[in-house]
Amino acid sequence: MPSDMTNLRDRPAEPPSGDRLDSWKEIAAYLKHSERTVRRWQEEGLPIHRHAHKKRAGVYAYKPELDAWWNNGHARLEELEHTRAARNLPLPWWVAAAGLALILSISALYLARNRIWRRASPPASKIMLAVLPFENLSGDSAQEYFSEGLTEEMISRLGQMEPQRLGVIARTSAIQYRGTKKRIDQIGKELGVDYILEGTVRHSGDRVRISAQLIQVKDQTHLWAKNYERDLGDILALQQAVAVAIADEVEIKLTPEQKAHPSDARPVNARAHEAYLEGRYYLARARGSEFEKALNYFQQAIQLDSSYALAYAGLAETYTAMNTSYLTPLEAGPKAKAAAMKALELDETLALAHASLGSVHLYYDWDWPGAESEFLRSLALNPNLSEAHLWYADYLASIGRFDEALGHDHTAFALDPLSVRARFVAITRSLHATRRYQEIIQECHKARELPPDFTEPFAEEAFAYARLGRFPEATRAAATAVRESNDPTQIAEAAQTYAESGNKEEGRKVLKKLLAMAQKRFVCGNNIATVYAALGETDRAFASLEEGLKQRSL
Repeated sequence: MPSDMTNLRDRPAEPPSGDRLDSWKEIAAYLKHSERTVRRWQEEGLPIHRHAHKKRAGVYAYKPELDAWWNNGHARLEELEHTRAARNLPLPWWVAAAGLALILSISALYLARNRIWRRASPPASKIMLAVLPFENLSGDSAQEYFSEGLTEEMISRLGQMEPQRLGVIARTSAIQYRGTKKRIDQIGKELGVDYILEGTVRHSGDRVRISAQLIQVKDQTHLWAKNYERDLGDILALQQAVAVAIADEVEIKLTPEQKAHPSDARPVNARAHEAYLEGRYYLARARGSEFEKALNYFQQAIQLDSSYALAYAGLAETYTAMNTSYLTPLEAGPKAKAAAMKALELDETLALAHASLGSVHLYYDWDWPGAESEFLRSLALNPNLSEAHLWYADYLASIGRFDEALGHDHTAFALDPLSVRARFVAITRSLHATRRYQEIIQECHKARELPPDFTEPFAEEAFAYARLGRFPEATRAAATAVRESNDPTQIAEAAQTYAESGNKEEGRKVLKKLLAMAQKRFVCGNNIATVYAALGETDRAFASLEEGLKQRSL
């Protein structure tokens, strides 16, 4: 009896039954890879156990052992990848073992990322078109809002013409060529397009004159040119007429409904439309005071024409953009929702209003089916809307559908290749999901070329270094993030990095800065909770999460 008791005491304790996985299928699901891939990982020391049966051998594994194996082995294999790359050896096993479907989608994204500003990767079988900013010939710099707004509206209308065959580069990327001296072939190469539309606009009183020309990139042939002049109240019909003419030139077959639409276009109040265009001009600047100006102009447009659907859609988009950064979710969410629903009540075909409503359902209502329904409706109306692809990818990633999220991120990048924030957020989100921390660091290094007010790479880099156990580099990047950024999320990531790197004292100093910031502006409770959790202060972490729930900010 004593001997038996000794054996029992020496035997290691078995993890709780809830931590046990009893088949290859369960093990593969837990590791988020295919069963075939996980079986191959036996050669790399995957901690599985076997128990004999009469006819076959069964396997089982424990979650804590799998977690330890993954966390310890992943950092080691990152270093192995560097060594092999330096010797021009094949990629390490974990790249090959990622699963064929995931490899294909991530490889496409990686290739697009490495081309960065040189060549976008357009959707397969689509004709790609870029609308360059229309030149303002009014002689008044204060009229820039009109030519820029007209450019954006033209992009939107062309994007809905025949989206299965025509891809249109988003305004964020196109607007960077305002006043450019670059050759058409160079612009075409950078944006990855087949055709470029350029033109001028002259606005005088209630009359507007548009001159436009369509250029084929490959030989810089001018395929089409035309002048249009009309009353400002007919601007919607004028925009649609130009869009139809361009679509015909690139040999896209239009539906009868699309060709008939110009004559049916609802005349708009000229002053309301001007206010709307000014609102879009300031919304594109995406800074605090410009947000307020955008809201004022959209509201002014509504006062001038209470049935102007686009103005309500602009309000919804502005409140959505201000959520958490400039307004609390309790302020921004209901206002964005009301504006989007009013816009859709007046015009159900507004793709961006559907996308804004989907964003409200996702981030404020926490209505997952409602969010997906609105995003899908938005993309059905305008598959060229890069914002809808990014928001939908955020939704897909949040529910674990990472492969689909990667696909939409890639499409958004192809449609908006020069949007630095969209590109950086989309790529790092995908890399986080697949634990590719070394590639996040590489992406952050490339982001040094971005505008100086774009500070997100520092916090992301610090976070990735910490995950790889490279704590000196992590703390250096965190220090830069704290010094350069005024964004609560970035400050919180820096504080979390300090705590996880073993420097809890510095983490608490940064947390103090974050809490002081919360006295003057909105700071998401989740951001504060992550720092408390990293510091080991569990009660305060849960209290902050509860506050986040009340704020609707998780």
